[in-house]
Amino acid sequence: MKIITGNEFEINSRGSVVTVGGFDGIHIGHQALIDEVLKCASWRDYNSILLTFETHPRIALGQEREPFLLSPIEEKIEILKNYPLDYVVFLDPTPELLNTTSEDFIKSFLIEKLHTIRLVLGFNHHFGKNREGSPVYLAETIKKWNFVLTVFPPIFINGEIVSSSKIREFIRAGEIESANRMLGRPYSVYGVVVEGQKLGRKIGVKTANLKVHPYKLLPRNGVYVVEVNYKDNLYHGVASVGTRPTVDGKKVITEVHIFDFDKEIYGEYLKINFLKFLRPERRFSSIDELKKAIIQDIKEALSFFETSSAVK
Repeated sequence: MKIITGNEFEINSRGSVVTVGGFDGIHIGHQALIDEVLKCASWRDYNSILLTFETHPRIALGQEREPFLLSPIEEKIEILKNYPLDYVVFLDPTPELLNTTSEDFIKSFLIEKLHTIRLVLGFNHHFGKNREGSPVYLAETIKKWNFVLTVFPPIFINGEIVSSSKIREFIRAGEIESANRMLGRPYSVYGVVVEGQKLGRKIGVKTANLKVHPYKLLPRNGVYVVEVNYKDNLYHGVASVGTRPTVDGKKVITEVHIFDFDKEIYGEYLKINFLKFLRPERRFSSIDELKKAIIQDIKEALSFFETSSAVK
């Protein structure tokens, strides 16, 4: 997989099967689009290409101040490494690009730069200035373009359309298992381990504090059963997201207690996979009460993993 960033690039001209979108989270609907691209590209050895943005357009336009991203660019790249795409193109959402009409976008990028012979889109994708481009627009004007259009219908889980916005709703509500079903994998938070107040050490439950991407959407404040990926090794644990009100914290922090783990890992990267919501964040009357609650959280997490292993 070759990664291209920026708006000026060239690829070989053997013809391409392309999908375009935000791909935030790369959920099971996005995965269906990618699988279709790979399948169609294999028929005649065409390029398989995913076209997306380096930064979310809402961030580039200054329309977002709060964290909302399911997958910043670094996470997108890690997820997309699982697919044998020929190219992943991350466009820079400059004002000039975001003001490009849908017709000019098709001509400049899909035809001239990517040599598209088939375009694979989700049913609700919009592109171009004022989001004027859409599957309907393309279907109505398809005779102008020398490529085939494939539009994927929505995918439903429990009566809900799979979408990045719905997954965000679930994550904000702490409904991690519902979010994970739509993602097709556990919701993850990547971050580098930084020094904290070291309260965990004082109460005998060592934790690692993570510094995460400023626009990364964190789950609802509370305690979760998690898996932790450290240097491609998986560990079990419990994670806390919140302000730590018992010690009068103000800033939202993500910290994790990793079972059977006693390494110093400041400056190292961790990936936390959220599996189950245990309880909301709350203020305890004392540090001793907080410690008792954490011990109970650990017991429940251990029980979760024991039950999961038994089912397998």
